[in-house]
Parts: sequence; C-alpha cells; structure tokens
Amino acid sequence: GVARRLMHAAEEWARGDGRREIFLETGDKQPEAVALYHSLNYERVTAFPDGVPHYPEGIKFYKSL
Repeated sequence: GVARRLMHAAEEWARGDGRREIFLETGDKQPEAVALYHSLNYERVTAFPDGVPHYPEGIKFYKSL
C-alpha cells in the first residue's frame, strides 16, 4: 500500500543521506502504525539513545539500515 511505499522511500532517503539507523515513534491509539512498523522489520525498543527526541509515553521502534 501507500504507507509501505512511503516508508521504503523514507528509508532510501535516509540511506542516501548517510544515515545508518531509523527511530520511529507512535501512540497506543495507532495499532495500524505498530503493525506496519513490525511488518517492515522495525524492532520495538523501550527507549531511544540520548539525544533522540521522543515522547515518554510513545511506542518506540528502531531499524538498522
């Protein structure tokens, strides 16, 4: 779907920009986002590294590029 294509495009942009990892965050009222991130091999994590902005109550995801 469109969301998957947009996510792949974002990952390609990040790679092209020299990024080696992506951190994503969503809320507990967005199960579709959680499912999408899991389907794209994002790992759910409990915290982001220091310096990565986040919401304390957000559901956090990480992917190595």
